[in-house]
Amino acid sequence: MQGWCCQTTDIIGITTSVLQFALPGYAWILVSGLSSRMNLGEKVALSFMLSLSFTSLVTAALSLLLSDYIRYSVAVSLGFSILAVTVSLIRQKRLGNSLALRVRIGKRSLPLLFAILSYAIIALGLWWSAPHYPTAEANDLLVHADVTDAILKGDGRGILLSRDYAVGLHFAGAVAANLLQVGVLDALRIVVSPVLVAVVAFAYLSANSVFGSERIAGLTSLTVALVLPADLIHFVRAGTFPNIVADAIVLSLVWLLFSYVQHPSLPVGITMALLSVAGSFMHSSFLIFLAIVWALLPLVLISFRAKFPNYLRAALYLIAGLLVLAVLMSSFLERTLQRIFRAYVILGQPPSSAAWVPLDIIYVNLVWNIQTFLGSVNVV
Repeated sequence: MQGWCCQTTDIIGITTSVLQFALPGYAWILVSGLSSRMNLGEKVALSFMLSLSFTSLVTAALSLLLSDYIRYSVAVSLGFSILAVTVSLIRQKRLGNSLALRVRIGKRSLPLLFAILSYAIIALGLWWSAPHYPTAEANDLLVHADVTDAILKGDGRGILLSRDYAVGLHFAGAVAANLLQVGVLDALRIVVSPVLVAVVAFAYLSANSVFGSERIAGLTSLTVALVLPADLIHFVRAGTFPNIVADAIVLSLVWLLFSYVQHPSLPVGITMALLSVAGSFMHSSFLIFLAIVWALLPLVLISFRAKFPNYLRAALYLIAGLLVLAVLMSSFLERTLQRIFRAYVILGQPPSSAAWVPLDIIYVNLVWNIQTFLGSVNVV
C-alpha cells in the first residue's frame, strides 16, 4: 500500500512538473495569437522556454511577498495557464477553427532531427554513466546547489536581494526539486538537460530566420550540436548551468527578432520583452547580447534601410522589460552590470594574448569534449 502511494505521488509530481514547464508558455502562445504564425516544432520549443522563464520570474517575484512562494508560484502559473488555454480553445471552437496538429517531416528537416536526437542521447548517456556530472573540476556546481537549496528552504528573498549574480535558473530548479521531490543537483540537471536540446532547435530556427534557407539552418544545427558544441563545455566540464539557459534564450530571441523584422507583430514584441527580462535574470552575460543588438543599429541603417524601423522597434522591445526591471529592482540590475564589467570586460589585455582566446575556446569545446566522450568521465 505504501509503495502504491509513493508511486502515485511520483506520477503526480512528474505530471505537475511537465505541465509547469510547458503549459504557461503554451498558454501565452495561444492567448497572444502567436500560434497562427508558428508550426508545431516552434510552438514546442518556445512553450518550454517561455514556461521556464515564467516559472523563474513568478517564483522570484512571489518570494518577495510570501514565505511559501514555491507552492503559490505553481498554483498561480498552472491556474492561469489552464484558464487561458481553456478559454482560447473554446473561443477557437466557436469560431470554427481547426485544432488539428499537422506534423510534416521533410528531407531538409532531417539534419535538425538528427542533431536533436544526438544531443538527447548524449544527455541520457551522461545522466546514467556519470550520475554527478559535471566533472570534479566544476567548482560552480556546489555553488549552484547551495543557492538552489537555500531557495527551496524558503530563503528566496534573501538570495534575490543579496547575490551579485543572476539566480533565475536556481528559482526554477527549486520549483522542480519541490515538485519532483529530488535533490537540488538532480533538479538542476533535469531542468538544464532539455534546455541543452532546445539550444540545437533554436540554433536551427535562428539560422533559418537569418539566412532564409532550411539547408543552411540544418547545417548550422549540425555544427552547433556536433562540430562545435558551444554549450557542452558548461554541461560536461564547468557546470555553469545558467550559461546554457542564457544561450538558449539568446538564440530564441535572434529567431524572434528576425521574425519581427520581416513581419512586425505586437505579440512577438511582447514575447521578446519577456524573454529579455528572463535572460537577464538567468545570466549576466545576456546583457552582452543586448549590447550587440544595439551596436548593430548603424550597420542596419546603412545596409538595410527599409528594414531599419522594424529592427529599431525590435531592439526597443528587447530593453523595454529591462527598463521595468530597473525600476522594480534597480539594485539587482546594478549588481549584474558590475559583474559584467568585472568578469567579461578585460581592459589592458595584451593583443597577442587576446588573439588566442577564440582558438582556446574552440579547443576546449571540440577537442576536450570529444576526449571526454571517448574516455572515462571523472565524476564528483
